[in-house]
Amino acid sequence: MKEIWKDVVGYEGIYEISDHGRVRTHKDKTTHSVKHGLRKWKQRMLKDKTPNGRDVRVTLWKDKTPKSYLVHRLVAFTFIPTVKDKNCVNHIDGNPKTIM
Repeated sequence: MKEIWKDVVGYEGIYEISDHGRVRTHKDKTTHSVKHGLRKWKQRMLKDKTPNGRDVRVTLWKDKTPKSYLVHRLVAFTFIPTVKDKNCVNHIDGNPKTIM
């Protein structure tokens, strides 16, 4: 089955997430700073911040501010339609490392 990539909600043009739970920088990601000027980033996969833990987390940067996210929640917000008054992600098998 082919992996489907979409922009991370709130980080459009900066990060992408796949339906398999992998996160990467967007191919067009650019930043600007006084020290480095305009910088074009290479596309790369982000590392899991908790390799020995149960929950898979990644840190995403926007406007010079880092924020840590659970990958299974990013997948849910990106690929599952929002249902009114439902904001909980339930894993049928109880394991957040299994995405689909």
